[in-house]
Amino acid sequence: MMNSDIKLLQSVLPFDLNILNVKGSHHYIDLEKFNRTLYLPQSKGSNLLQMRILVWLLQTKTGDLEELNIIEKNNAFLMDVRHLGLGSIDKSSKFSSVDFVKRQQLFLENSNLIITNHAYLLSHVQDFANEKTSLIIDEAHHLGDNLIQNNKDTIDFDDIKILSDTILVKMQSHINTSFRNLVDIQFLSEYEYFKLLEPIQKIDHTIEDIREIFMKYLPADKGFINQALPMNKLRGIIKGNLALFKEISLSITEYQELNKVVLKRFIEFVKEQRLTNDEVHLLNEYQKLTTLLFKQLKTWSKLDLANLEETSVKNLIWLTYANENTSHLKLNFSIFDGRGFLTERLYNHFKNVSLIGANLGKNVVKNYTFRFLDLNEDTPVMKYQPIFSYNDQSKTFVIEDIPNFTKLTQAQAADIITDNLVKILNTTDKKTMVLFNSLEMIDQVYSRLIHKFRGKREILAQGNSGSNERIKKRFLMPKLYSPVLLGAGTFWEGIDLPKDNLEMLVIVRLPFSSPTTLFNQVRNQQLKAENKNFFTEYSLPEAIFKLQQGWGRLLRTKEDRGVCIILDSRLISKSYGKEFERAFPRKVKIHRIKSDDISREINNFFNK
Repeated sequence: MMNSDIKLLQSVLPFDLNILNVKGSHHYIDLEKFNRTLYLPQSKGSNLLQMRILVWLLQTKTGDLEELNIIEKNNAFLMDVRHLGLGSIDKSSKFSSVDFVKRQQLFLENSNLIITNHAYLLSHVQDFANEKTSLIIDEAHHLGDNLIQNNKDTIDFDDIKILSDTILVKMQSHINTSFRNLVDIQFLSEYEYFKLLEPIQKIDHTIEDIREIFMKYLPADKGFINQALPMNKLRGIIKGNLALFKEISLSITEYQELNKVVLKRFIEFVKEQRLTNDEVHLLNEYQKLTTLLFKQLKTWSKLDLANLEETSVKNLIWLTYANENTSHLKLNFSIFDGRGFLTERLYNHFKNVSLIGANLGKNVVKNYTFRFLDLNEDTPVMKYQPIFSYNDQSKTFVIEDIPNFTKLTQAQAADIITDNLVKILNTTDKKTMVLFNSLEMIDQVYSRLIHKFRGKREILAQGNSGSNERIKKRFLMPKLYSPVLLGAGTFWEGIDLPKDNLEMLVIVRLPFSSPTTLFNQVRNQQLKAENKNFFTEYSLPEAIFKLQQGWGRLLRTKEDRGVCIILDSRLISKSYGKEFERAFPRKVKIHRIKSDDISREINNFFNK
């Protein structure tokens, strides 16, 4: 955007753009934390990175760690020096006045064009809000999902127990260097040592009791469980065990205050070189563990009864548990759609709002998209004429003699899908993407295709061929490889493959989501209460919208040409199939063919 769109925009505007690309705090270096590492023993690799950062700090204007181009995103050293936000800045630090996140806030006030992502926008609305500011949201159909993710919090009871256990072991161990050594060198007094132990011990013991209380609300004979927990039931649990919940709340506050003293003293002792390398290592490990523990306990305040009373009825609360030895019990909080939230929390804070996205205003999905974007029915919609010549650039087929997959076993469906894919892939060496609804079906088809082609075509499968990014890069390599990409989820819309990077698209099944997911069950109950039908109001338009997004992978520029083949015969055999057909661009005709005619139709298109 900065290298192309913004340059074009600047060329037509009568004033200069002062542009700021805003990111989350963790993208930036914390100078105080980095300075602290200079006094601590480091590995050879970290020493080299420290030197590299020192040179970079003489050049950078932003402090954005991505400028270092470190391939390993979870580099341990970088994780230690990442910024944790404005609230983490020590005002007494000599670096406070030049902190990069504080500087970003100053730039924010003096910029006339700000670029950020949905998640950051939703988390920092007040930073951007202004009655004179216009808000433009691209890929607006993702806004509702990002709102849900941005408002999701989790309490992992097992992680809290594991971390508190680990901290206690580290503090009470008498092997090698221990906290007893810190008492001996007067880093801590005997009283401070035992005072520091108390709140961690209380958290460690109490969290186990609370976990057992929540476990009673789960069925004992199931595998993976998502169990909804009504608000009134959660309140009842807390009221019935109030002393336990308050014990942890008080212990968190006490431990945070005591740990601030330890951290401040740690910095002083390091600078004065009063600690051995072993003692520095011990305190460094301890601080990492306490940071993780506080991160896990951050959501605990949601269990305060006063906060629960203010929690909207639109919040969904549920327990997650996998019935295995390594399972964790989690309590989750989230809203489940954007209605009543986006207008109040986002749109109302700006002079005007423009939402941009393909198919948002199409009649067949308008109610669905407007519902989750919290828009009124009379919200004006502006449509632009398509730039594609659909009849010349593409052809879309549905195979009419494939059995209804819903009446087959998974193995039978995988066999049929594989047989049809073999016909398609043997016809042409065009780059082909196959879109599925589940990773389980991808696994079954992948194993069959690998056996069928034995290295003649490169088969890349999500969940089998590395990360999604690796799969995309491999797929974009020279045409010599004739790759086939089997994908689900984000591959329906999160990939841009212009020109000959994608010429064949196969859609295995109409993209209906499972009605049994927790969120869908709650939506079903809500729609029933409104005397509305879940299938027509949510399930069908969601699938139509997703099909539109998937089909949209085929044509990205005016030079693109390609064929789409849909293997799901429900598109023509079910009454709702007409709704799917209406979702395609007006000049796109759905051609019905037999499976034996696939090869001929593909050749006719590419040879004309």
